[in-house]
Amino acid sequence: MGFFRATLDHHQKLSEQVAFRLNALQHTTRGWQEDSAAKNQRWHLAGTYRPGRTISLRIEVEYGHGKSTLTRFYAPFDNVSLWKASGAPLGAGLANANALLGIGKRTVNTRLTFVGNDQTFHNFAQTVFSQPTAQRVNSVVLPGDWAAFDGKNPFPERASFSGPGGTSEYKQKSLGAVMEAEPFRQLFIELAAVNDLRDHDVYDTTHDVYRVLGEPGTTYREGTPNPFAGNYYVDTRWVLRRERSGGERFRLTASYQFDWGKWGRHQISALTSRDNTGNPRSVGFLVAAGSPFNAQPQNANNQLWTRRYITNPADTSQYAAPDFRRIPASFSVVTDQGAAPRTFTTAWSNNELNDQWAHTTARLGALQSYFLKDRLVATAGWRLTELASFARPTNNPNTQLASRPDSFGALRFVGEAPAPTRYDFERISFGVVGKTTRGLSVYYNYSENGQPPGSTQTLIPDGSGFPMNAGEGKDYGVMSSLFGGRVFVRTGWFTTSSVDQSSAFGASNVAGRNDRIMDVLLANNLITAAKVVRYVGGDFDLADLATKGYEVNLTGNVTPSWRVIINVAKTRSVQTNMLKRSRPAAALVMPSWQTAGAQTL
Repeated sequence: MGFFRATLDHHQKLSEQVAFRLNALQHTTRGWQEDSAAKNQRWHLAGTYRPGRTISLRIEVEYGHGKSTLTRFYAPFDNVSLWKASGAPLGAGLANANALLGIGKRTVNTRLTFVGNDQTFHNFAQTVFSQPTAQRVNSVVLPGDWAAFDGKNPFPERASFSGPGGTSEYKQKSLGAVMEAEPFRQLFIELAAVNDLRDHDVYDTTHDVYRVLGEPGTTYREGTPNPFAGNYYVDTRWVLRRERSGGERFRLTASYQFDWGKWGRHQISALTSRDNTGNPRSVGFLVAAGSPFNAQPQNANNQLWTRRYITNPADTSQYAAPDFRRIPASFSVVTDQGAAPRTFTTAWSNNELNDQWAHTTARLGALQSYFLKDRLVATAGWRLTELASFARPTNNPNTQLASRPDSFGALRFVGEAPAPTRYDFERISFGVVGKTTRGLSVYYNYSENGQPPGSTQTLIPDGSGFPMNAGEGKDYGVMSSLFGGRVFVRTGWFTTSSVDQSSAFGASNVAGRNDRIMDVLLANNLITAAKVVRYVGGDFDLADLATKGYEVNLTGNVTPSWRVIINVAKTRSVQTNMLKRSRPAAALVMPSWQTAGAQTL
């Protein structure tokens, strides 16, 4: 483990009106896991120009670039123990499965694989592989279990199964401008605009990589000897998650302060803003281009695998899939015994492609007032939000191929964007703080809130969008200053409520389950086509949430250089009205599910 960090912070005053500031950062780290490293580069340049005493202009430019390996820590899954307990028997690569000996056999699906040990390519369709004693869901190999699994070698606690190929890389570019002015005494105005672009690429493995398997096959599918028979191995497919976020933000704020003597001091503020944001994104697989084994480019038959045989189990670094970048742009492989070599090129094929945008206009007003020589402070606020958002439907993945080598670039979309979904809502808030004595104050706050939903998820039964998530919150309490201000204690109670929160429930997927049941009932003539009920919509559903609790915070300045902070809190949340859409939808089809004929199937 270790790191290197260098920073630069430079201020330069060029004249009484012009100054600039430059900040830069270079940070690299190496973690405790194999292949774990991160690199972060940033710089920020800000320049200020003051043409007059009451006006200033500021320009800011920022750039960031970060790259790190995906060093997630997962205990390996056992996919080899039954085969080992049977003596690790070997046989031909295309032999039949033998469940008693812990030998399984793959399906007929093509499985083109790059073997990193000797940089060869093979088709592992219908080949044998090892099996565990327990099913996968119960076969996580923890350090305490490793002695029985492989007592001769240490537990691979430093292993990073995705290896050096699993990486996350982002780039950010930002340009902003701010004007601040005081055109009249006590009237302050700020006008700001910013353009922000972010690219994020994640090269990731599928969950297969966390399995430790054994190789019972002495030959490859094409009939040549497999020199790694009897060894452990890990293998995986590769996924590319790509996101291109962009935003334009404009904001105008104004505030005015005035004093009405015995009627109090007041500050009134207003804001209007406009945000245009979008984050087109895609998820794709590394494939053999040209749809050689299935018409859909992203189909599992066309996907490419990388495999590493573990020739030295004591070497933790070997428990890692070979980097996908070691696969050349084109390669040759013999896919069947006696067949001629075939040449393939590699590409990324999108499995999901989505384009989500939002245009938000907000208007805010706030008033803060001080009465009775500042012993009573009151605030009130109002907000109007107008949101228009849309998500372009997933495009036909057959048209979405990206050749290698890979680079940051635009995501391509076909078809017109759909009509936006609009949400307009108003919210208010108010609060008061009263200083009853020199060292004791009480406070009360009330606020309404709203959370516009995303536009990518839909609800059953009709695939409609999510409603507005709305709620309110209250908090109240006392604040006291003791021992001449050396101790400050705040005690507060709070309650919040929220209606129509989106949530993923274990009882969801009503639409998919209902479709399967309806198909079976229809196929067995237990229901007519006119009686079939179909639902559309995603797996998320709605619920309400209520929360209440308290918090006590104590800050004590023991000495000029020592401070003690103690915080105690308790929260209780209750979720009600769960599965608001799924429960009534299920009730409509349950009579068909529960007929005598259906129960016999």
